[in-house]
Amino acid sequence: MENNAILSALSARKSVRVFTPDPVTPDERAAILNAAFQAPTAGNQQLYTILDITDPALKATLADLCDHQPMIAKAPWALIFVVDYAKWIDLFEHVGCFEPEFVERTGKSPRRAPGLGDFAIAAQDAVVAAQNAVVAAEALGLGSCYIGDIVENAEEVAELLDLPPY
Repeated sequence: MENNAILSALSARKSVRVFTPDPVTPDERAAILNAAFQAPTAGNQQLYTILDITDPALKATLADLCDHQPMIAKAPWALIFVVDYAKWIDLFEHVGCFEPEFVERTGKSPRRAPGLGDFAIAAQDAVVAAQNAVVAAEALGLGSCYIGDIVENAEEVAELLDLPPY
């Protein structure tokens, strides 16, 4: 099985914390993002958003908010995978679940805030997409590193990125 490209990429993938200054090409970026969007997702709802970060000042602020990790500022490109309940709410509004007729017909509440189960499903979808992205980066000869510390200052990060509710 050693000649299998996918198994080789999975085996070769390591966290990289020192990056070259070389930019990630548009074709490489497109391939990585496409791989992320090909990841399996619960109900094909893709309840996540991928933020594409190249702005040096923004990466520097993120580096500080993520437990002062300067490698984030030095990386040529960063992706942030965000659980996105707004998509869930938009879908339910789109199919009429919040219309008065729906409420009258079904007796169901017109609004339900996303709960813990919804978060778990959306978070799993985001993590699977992120894994596809890092494996794709490895297959292209690019290093990557997950930054778990982003959740430590989630409110500040959300404010910095101007994320809407949900």
